[in-house]
Amino acid sequence: MAEHWCKEHQQEFKRKGKDGKFWYSHPVVDEDGEPTGAWCNEPKDDSPAKTSPPSGGEMSKEEWAERERWTRKSIERQKALDVAKDWSIAKLNAGDKVTSYTVLTVAKLFESYIENGVVVKDKEP
Repeated sequence: MAEHWCKEHQQEFKRKGKDGKFWYSHPVVDEDGEPTGAWCNEPKDDSPAKTSPPSGGEMSKEEWAERERWTRKSIERQKALDVAKDWSIAKLNAGDKVTSYTVLTVAKLFESYIENGVVVKDKEP
């Protein structure tokens, strides 16, 4: 059996994508084997388990909300990492020592701020 197999539609996912961004999917077909125009995407490891979409590939409001939540979370993580990278470059240009642990800690702090508005206060002297 294929490594990337769709149990729902009993067919192999094919690797698709461009610009270096690849993922596995397959076209959804009707009972006659004709393409419906919808695609079934293999779920990523960090995403919630794929739920069966209604026929025709339409998604419910809850499925759209969950998809949007994961998209926002991914964007927030990327933004936090970008800000942490910029912060690290500024520290390095100032002559400070920066470790990977520090960069990841700063990224997590920025992510908490973006996601929840959490602010870490400096310690009182």
